[in-house]
Amino acid sequence: MKYLKIILILIGILFSMIIFYLGYPILQISSTFEPLQEYNYPISKLNLEKSLLNLRLSDSRITYQITDTTGSKEDGYKYYITLLFKKSSIQNYEYNLNYEQQTALWKNSNTLKLNLVGAFDKSKNTGGYKKEDIDVLKLIEILEIDILPKISKQPR
Repeated sequence: MKYLKIILILIGILFSMIIFYLGYPILQISSTFEPLQEYNYPISKLNLEKSLLNLRLSDSRITYQITDTTGSKEDGYKYYITLLFKKSSIQNYEYNLNYEQQTALWKNSNTLKLNLVGAFDKSKNTGGYKKEDIDVLKLIEILEIDILPKISKQPR
């Protein structure tokens, strides 16, 4: 009787693990979202970081902070930043971005992939991680008009 109870418990645990393994991708329990927008820059990671620093120094309305790094030396790193843009005294925007170096071996060139993952209007408590969220399309437009061109124009 004792062994039957142990076997039934082990079968229950094994069954639960199989259900979780199969159910996890189907239910999309992950905490990551597809990027709202993807941008490619023909610059290196170092030059992007220099551009962001120069932008922060030249425009006091823009601040940023590197919040995380994932990956490895072998697979490459992905860097996560939070960019704050104070357009006016009542308009405060927050953008969550990540970037990673893309190297094309046959071209011997570097391209940086910049992903916009979240966009928020901190003044109105709107925005989010999906294009369907309130004001996200407007926030993407603000980023593309007011911030990204300044990054592209920064001296490298």
